[in-house]
Amino acid sequence: YHLLLRLFTAFGWYDHEPAFRLFSLGCAWFAMVGMYALLRRSFRPLVAAAGSLALWCHPIVLNHAFDARYYAPWIALTVWFVFLVKPPPGGDSRGPGRYLAIGAVSVLLCTVHYFGILTWGLAVSAEAVFGDRAALLRRSSLVALLAGPAALLVCVVTLLPTQTAAMQGTHWVAMPTVNTMLGVTISLLLPNFAAGVLLVALGAACFRGSRDEVEAFRPRPLAGLIACVLLIPGLVVMTYLLKPVLIPKYAICATLVLPCAVAYALRQVKPFWVLAACCFLFAIGTRQAMDMAHHRRARDQRTDRLITSIRTAEGDGPVAFQRSRDLYPVAHYAPDLRPRCLLYSDETSEDPITLFSGVHAHIVSSFYDTPGVIPTDEARALSGFFYVRDPRAPHASFPGLDVRSITPRLVHVTGKPEARNSKPDGW
Repeated sequence: YHLLLRLFTAFGWYDHEPAFRLFSLGCAWFAMVGMYALLRRSFRPLVAAAGSLALWCHPIVLNHAFDARYYAPWIALTVWFVFLVKPPPGGDSRGPGRYLAIGAVSVLLCTVHYFGILTWGLAVSAEAVFGDRAALLRRSSLVALLAGPAALLVCVVTLLPTQTAAMQGTHWVAMPTVNTMLGVTISLLLPNFAAGVLLVALGAACFRGSRDEVEAFRPRPLAGLIACVLLIPGLVVMTYLLKPVLIPKYAICATLVLPCAVAYALRQVKPFWVLAACCFLFAIGTRQAMDMAHHRRARDQRTDRLITSIRTAEGDGPVAFQRSRDLYPVAHYAPDLRPRCLLYSDETSEDPITLFSGVHAHIVSSFYDTPGVIPTDEARALSGFFYVRDPRAPHASFPGLDVRSITPRLVHVTGKPEARNSKPDGW
């Protein structure tokens, strides 16, 4: 993912968060194009368009489409991998260009995220069960398909000392309950808009077209997408065998079954009502996209205000951040503040994210050139330091110390007078 971002920024895009979010948004649109191409193999054009728009207005997908992270690329690569693995009816399935494309997408899919290997396995398994198994087992096809797992193996062996170390210790995802499992499943497979579309489809079914317009459903081309719903029970199994991983973003590719369901519900509806559903989905998605863009701009403005507050505050003591997601943008956009920036490691906190952030930042800083960590004891021994709160997390307490609020997010903590000249290790 980071190599793709480097390529993206190498073509003249600025190295900042809005450009990275634009890359993710482009990946989401690319996924919609692939979804339309796949749905066209089973449905007429307007129905396929309605299905692809269901992906556009899914709140979880759209949220990550506006995030500078790897979830939107993961969705896009999964869709196009399914598209390439399942050749179109009557198409040439032995061309070298197709095998090269399968190999390239397989490598990207398995290395864009560790869980990419799961969607790779689901897509290949679905094609082996419901598709042309003989074509899948051809030597050229196997070489192209296995390029992805081979690349992942190389990455794991090469980066084993650095990346796997960051996965050890405290984990911030809690063990799921039955309510948690139901909540994750509903949020992925039945968001509010989907319920509305399905109700509209059921009502509009009374105005279905003639027999010539009613098409037979061909599920085989979509088997790879439908199989992605198994990500949810797969993560449940991993949770109990390895560590808790059941959160919506780790199973985001399970949403790929929803466009298939929407298209299936609309397949026998008259074109006018399908067009109405398309307009409805597009309007919902566009409205949500505008809200997401506004929220991201507000977050960037908060970062700018925080940088200004730190620069204008009296004193040049260290700046301890409660969350790494606030620390790293400030250290990146304000190089003059970077030597002062540290992550506050509160070992006494009961918040799992706070504990995980401290452990993770300590491990990462030991391998990479990132801001260091200041433990609670070292911070309390200082004559004074600045502390950046996260308004969404429980605030750290400083008993016996003088805490002066500078802004709602930035406070100055005064420590013991006898330690005025002390500094944390590495600062």
